[in-house]
Parts: sequence; structure tokens; C-alpha cells
Amino acid sequence: MRFSTFINLTLSMSLPLGLAFLLVIRDKRRVKALLLGIITFLIFQVFTRIPLLQLVLPNQVWYILFTYEHPILYLFLLSLSAGLFEEIGRYLFMKKWLSKASFMEVFTFGIGHGGIESILIVGLAVILSDVSSIDDFSLIMGGVERVFAMCMHVAFTFLVYTQISKRQEYGLAISILAHTFVNFIAVYLMSLGFGILTVEFSLFVMAVIAIIYVMHERRHFNAI
Repeated sequence: MRFSTFINLTLSMSLPLGLAFLLVIRDKRRVKALLLGIITFLIFQVFTRIPLLQLVLPNQVWYILFTYEHPILYLFLLSLSAGLFEEIGRYLFMKKWLSKASFMEVFTFGIGHGGIESILIVGLAVILSDVSSIDDFSLIMGGVERVFAMCMHVAFTFLVYTQISKRQEYGLAISILAHTFVNFIAVYLMSLGFGILTVEFSLFVMAVIAIIYVMHERRHFNAI
């Protein structure tokens, strides 16, 4: 196995799996939050949004024409759809089954959501595909990007929870907009021809902001 492949799989698979294990082994009550995060992603992305975008809409002539005639608007709407599906799903599941949560339970939900995305979208893709044509730098950055994405998924989870816990009336709306912005910036920069380093740096900055926000949110919870 190439070293770059090892780094990618360590960051995209071993890290989320390790974090999930450590979180639930310390407190079995977090298993529920972890599973809810995983199930939310599976239902609202894997079984709903992705099939819609890959199997249903591409068969519509208007959709094909739209992607060619309005590429930037298409990228924005694609990003918005991710924000809508994932954040609304996050809200529905947390409001129903995790409305009274501790800081670590909300954190664990975010790790479950972002972790399963990392494993399915990057980790398994690397394992199941021929990566010989992918350069080492891109492979490593693919793993690094998943770390940034997990940080942001945790932050999105806290944003949604602020509305559920009545501390922030527009938490869900802000999480949808933030999710849309993060996705759109990445794909827009790539569409303009910026290199992977520029794109990853922008994601790094947003991941740092996400971490700062989560640390700030901790003061609203009892110490665990």
C-alpha cells in the first residue's frame, strides 16, 4: 500500500471509527447519539439526495440543459440541496430523539454524521477503486479534507441543536446557510481553476472557525 493511501485511509476511516469507539466506550449513553448521526446521513443523503441527483434528475432534459446553461447557479443549488437535506434531517432526528442532550451527545451525533460520510464517500471509494492514477498529494489532501469536514459537521450539529434547545431561534436556518456556503466555496473555487491547496486552505479556515464555535458552545452545557 502506498504511504499516501495509508494516510488517506487513516484520516477518512480509522480516525472517525476510532473517535466513535472512544466516545461510546467512555459512556454507553452516547451510542444513541452516534447511531442517530449515522442514520441521519444514510437516510437524507445516501438513500434520498444522492439517488435523486444521480438517478432521477439526470434523466430530465430541463435538468441537463440547466447544468450547461447556468453552471454557477447549478453549483449553488447543488450546495444548497446538501444543506437542506442534511440539516433538516439533522433537525428532525435530534428534535424527535435527542432533544435533551449533553454537550458530548451533540458532539457524538456530529461525529457519527460526519464520520459515516467520510467512510463512505472517501474511505470506501479509495478501497474499492484503482487509485494508481491519483497522485500522492491529492490522496493525502482527500483524507485531510475529511478531517475538516468532520469538524464542520460537528459545528452544524451544534447550530441545529441551538434551535432545538431554544437558545437560538434561527439555528436551523444558519446551519443550512453555513453548510451551503462551505460546499459552494469549495466547488466554486475548483470551477475557477484554483488548485487543491487553495481549496483545502479555505476549508481549513472554515474548520478552525467551526472548532472555535464548538468550544464557545460548551459553556451552555454542563461539564461532562
